[in-house]
Amino acid sequence: MMNRFDDGDEINNLEDAYIFNKEDYLLTIRLDSNEGPAKKKWLGVKNVVDEKSSDLWANLVGWYTADINGEEHIFSLLSDALRAYDAYVMESSNQTANKSQLNLPEEWSVVSAAGRGGEG
Repeated sequence: MMNRFDDGDEINNLEDAYIFNKEDYLLTIRLDSNEGPAKKKWLGVKNVVDEKSSDLWANLVGWYTADINGEEHIFSLLSDALRAYDAYVMESSNQTANKSQLNLPEEWSVVSAAGRGGEG
């Protein structure tokens, strides 16, 4: 099996389960500044894998679920799940959520909790 990439690179025998888009890769390795070197724990979003599946992608990478208003929504990409969850939080808070309530606060105009007298 030959994989050809956008930049022209070719790699033999590389399963698609090991290929991520850059944004999702960077999100998966993002560190939690409050916990030092620990990986980021996403708010309202879980990674689900099917360890019994013969499909390598489902077995290793899986999919993401976002808890939106008590309902589980399924996403192929981590970035889509995070944005959907954050949009729900902002909408349900009437655009008054603070940074600590969001996964991607840099994408929203929000006041940090510290600005309100709390931690942020």
